[in-house]
Amino acid sequence: MIRKLISMLFKLIYDKSDFVFYTIEHPETSERLFSQELKCYNDFDSGKAAFHRILKNGYLQPLFYRFKAGKATLITWEEDNEILAYGWLQSWDPFRQKFGKIFGDATMLGPYYTHPDHRGKGLYKKLLAYSVSLLPKEKPIAIYTSPENISSQKGIEASGFAKIGMYRVRFFFRLFSKVEKL
Repeated sequence: MIRKLISMLFKLIYDKSDFVFYTIEHPETSERLFSQELKCYNDFDSGKAAFHRILKNGYLQPLFYRFKAGKATLITWEEDNEILAYGWLQSWDPFRQKFGKIFGDATMLGPYYTHPDHRGKGLYKKLLAYSVSLLPKEKPIAIYTSPENISSQKGIEASGFAKIGMYRVRFFFRLFSKVEKL
């Protein structure tokens, strides 16, 4: 417990991580993918129940506060009242300090999650395509994953996203970042 607390405190002072970033061009025609299984929760009141089904102890999650403040949208794939996969569309504001040198402004996609029993069925690709169809054309689209998450990278690339590079981000006191392209 003490070790975990020390690790969390240290992360507040200094954090170093590697990220693989992708972007995609907005489709020429904004065809929305309509499906009974896809649900979009633009506001906290409509998505509160879904949010709490996905994230237990949600009050400890930054996404809870972003969603409540209208800076995040929840997308889910639901069958028989069960959430099989979900993803987020987020305002760039919470990412600006850390990733502002990679994108000046953007809409951030993610995180996305597919239940292990439903992986390999194309849900991730469908969620990404639906997410892109909902976004305004005036901002670039950003998504990232860790270099170790090969499955996510394959899903992102299969959805038409272009890799813009791998970056090492050093974040100091949660205020300053140093970004280097690897």
